[in-house]
Amino acid sequence: RNPRKALEYFTNGVRFGDLHAAKNLGIMFLFERHPVMDSETGRRAAAEALALLEIETARAIESVGEGENAVPADPLACVLVGRAYELGRGRPSDVVRAVECYARAGTEDPFAAKGLARIRLAGYVWPDGPDLRDVV
Repeated sequence: RNPRKALEYFTNGVRFGDLHAAKNLGIMFLFERHPVMDSETGRRAAAEALALLEIETARAIESVGEGENAVPADPLACVLVGRAYELGRGRPSDVVRAVECYARAGTEDPFAAKGLARIRLAGYVWPDGPDLRDVV
């Protein structure tokens, strides 16, 4: 396994709009923490991948409720974008956005449920944001 080659191949995939490549880069950046991902090239590639995933997730959410042609949100994309917001890694630190992304993935997704529980257990409270008791 060669993380530098993976970074190169997945970055090219993201440039062509490939969501699988974007998810793989997100996983490498947020969970596997390869040293190559902490380079300027790695951080830039991860930011592009997360932006692509966020756009795709938002597009899917907007189409919900349009009958049988509605496209559901991709749970893994939602979890990756939510984790990035939760950590402030590749996206600005924003717990409210993290909760929204995890909620979009659905509480039946174990990674989304874990993210929501982690935030709830950390005791985050905000005056005008969503009430986590409604989600978790």
